Amino acid sequence: MRLLRVILLALFVYAALVAAENPDPSSMSADQAHKEAMKHAMANDVNSAIPYFRQAANKMPHSPVFRNNLGVALMRSSKYAESKAEFLHALRLDFNHVDARDNLKELHGLWPEMDIDSVSSRVLGVPQTHGSADISAHGGITLPHAMRPNPLDVEDDDDAAFDRLTRGGANADATASAATDDWDDEDDNGDKIGAAAVARRHGAAVPQTPASAHAPSSATAASSAAPCPTTTSPLLPSKLRSLGVNRELENLISTHWHPTGVAKFSRRNTNPRPRLPQLTVADLDKPENRVFRLGRLPFVLVPGPGRGPFVRTSHNGHSGNSWRPEDFGDRFPRSIGDFYPVNMGDADTKPYLTPLADAARELYNPSGSYPAENPQFPGRYIQWNVKVDEWEAVSADADIPPMLREDRIWMNECLRGAGATPEDGKRLEEEFTTKLHWRMIVMGSEGAGMFNHYDVLPTASFQVQVHGAKRWHICAPDQRSFLYGVRNGVDAFYPDYSRHPMFTHARCWEDVVQAGQIVFYPKSFWHQTENQVLPSVAYSSSILHSASYKDIIDEFRQVCAVNKFNWNLGKELCAALQDRCFPLWERMYGPQGTLANAPQASVQEEV
Repeated sequence: MRLLRVILLALFVYAALVAAENPDPSSMSADQAHKEAMKHAMANDVNSAIPYFRQAANKMPHSPVFRNNLGVALMRSSKYAESKAEFLHALRLDFNHVDARDNLKELHGLWPEMDIDSVSSRVLGVPQTHGSADISAHGGITLPHAMRPNPLDVEDDDDAAFDRLTRGGANADATASAATDDWDDEDDNGDKIGAAAVARRHGAAVPQTPASAHAPSSATAASSAAPCPTTTSPLLPSKLRSLGVNRELENLISTHWHPTGVAKFSRRNTNPRPRLPQLTVADLDKPENRVFRLGRLPFVLVPGPGRGPFVRTSHNGHSGNSWRPEDFGDRFPRSIGDFYPVNMGDADTKPYLTPLADAARELYNPSGSYPAENPQFPGRYIQWNVKVDEWEAVSADADIPPMLREDRIWMNECLRGAGATPEDGKRLEEEFTTKLHWRMIVMGSEGAGMFNHYDVLPTASFQVQVHGAKRWHICAPDQRSFLYGVRNGVDAFYPDYSRHPMFTHARCWEDVVQAGQIVFYPKSFWHQTENQVLPSVAYSSSILHSASYKDIIDEFRQVCAVNKFNWNLGKELCAALQDRCFPLWERMYGPQGTLANAPQASVQEEV
């Protein structure tokens, strides 16, 4: 009996050791599974690596890196059909993924009789096999005539124009996000994502950085597609920082604002990151730019010849309001803003509710009544959630293209029209816009801005730069696995690659938006900002369009049913959304809607 117990104990210990050496992949996060797969691959045990590579790819389905590495392991195990499916999956996520392209070519050499579908034909440069079907990594079959090689489907016959805009660039995988609507609120892993690095002979491939990058562009945008300079620019003379920026001063603005004496600011983002495409309002009406007019990709909008400024101020030749922080303080003495005396360097920073006049004075001359700036995140920042009466007053100076102000149409009908009296309707609109931060004016000193994040509500947004200049870093949602989440995420302007090594694989955009320009970014796109001069003033608004309205309806249903995000929307507002706004949005933005086919951006319809 004692001998039997010893044998059973030995078997138990052996089983535990085996389990420790080969943990169950189904319980692992993407990062954990990938690390375990790499361990087996490094030991030339690719068969054992496959389940872990597969778990990593399934947990992070929008990562071409994980799909490619799974394909390599399958190819090394002579599972050629499965390997091809994974390489094709990676290429549909990022058609320009260097390793997936090279590995597909290697697979063709090992398996000459491989069927050549449309994607393989483009990569290999050989004719497509007659009658071949495209097989996805999930086993789904798509016939060749229905295949759309680019992951962004604009739901019309503009594929050729879209290919010209997006093919061949570092942001090819950024376009995948526009066709993917089921983004989670949190990353699969809250922890750091380990770097994938191993030689091909060990069964996986290192993601390679292209030598150059090109922004999505058109004939009108090509001149602005050069990468941003990464060299340090000198600081502006102090006497210029207190001036409102006009056309003559714009040329003097430093491309990148860099203080001295803090080690953090010596770091540079070395990723390829093209500038945002720059379009005029007239350009948006051109067929080749329809993908931008539909709100699928970010861009910078400029007035163009013959058109006045987007916001008329006393600093661009118009009489009346200056739109400077102190002007707002004088005009709206009872208004309260969210004042961040220590900047918005992370998600845990809390504001001080401060009268606008007081907050404006603090921007120029800190009184010592608030916490001092953090040298690692210098800058002072104001977010002003503008109420209805205030918005009507300030928007009188604005001349925004119709595609960016459609909310005036539906708010009037489904919110103001839902009230028993005009005042009740205005109250519903104000509850909606202030609780959701739908309309804001943001102001700050040089260096101030927001940490890298995505907006909780999946709306597209635009921001009009009225004074100063603001630096933007914008990433598509499918780059999130390289950004390390919102909390403790990467600083895209001054990244610490030792803490965030996977950020080297991010393919995003960066640009400095000048006074008089508008930046637009689609739903769920990540963004980080940094003011370049004092004062920086911009006004921002969320917008609905055909690519986002269904997501917004789903979110609001959860907000009203279970108080998601703790926004505490009132019953009357929720009833107006359900009974009036949702049907109206369907009529406006649905497949048969009046605005579903992207109305002309420059036509000034009645609102």
